[in-house]
Amino acid sequence: MPPGKRNSAGHAGVELPSEHGFWVMLVVVLVATVARAEFSLLAMGMALGQAVFVILMAGQFHRQVRKNATSQVVASAALGLLLLPIEWGAKLPSLDPAFAY
Repeated sequence: MPPGKRNSAGHAGVELPSEHGFWVMLVVVLVATVARAEFSLLAMGMALGQAVFVILMAGQFHRQVRKNATSQVVASAALGLLLLPIEWGAKLPSLDPAFAY
């Protein structure tokens, strides 16, 4: 959003994405990964930090992503990859198919 502009709620700053698919994917990926990490404090903290970062980024770019099919695929893949830093931090075997649920 350009400086000085206001979003639909009348507030300046980041506009939250309104696409329900974004929110569903974000919650499912983060909760499933934190559950795999047995709800460790480290995993929950990393998930919270990633959620804030991703929501802010999506707020900045969701209109551009919505208009472009390639960007939608890339954004979906990026949401799916959110689990990797959490799994690495919790020392989970993320790339071993024998441990997949």
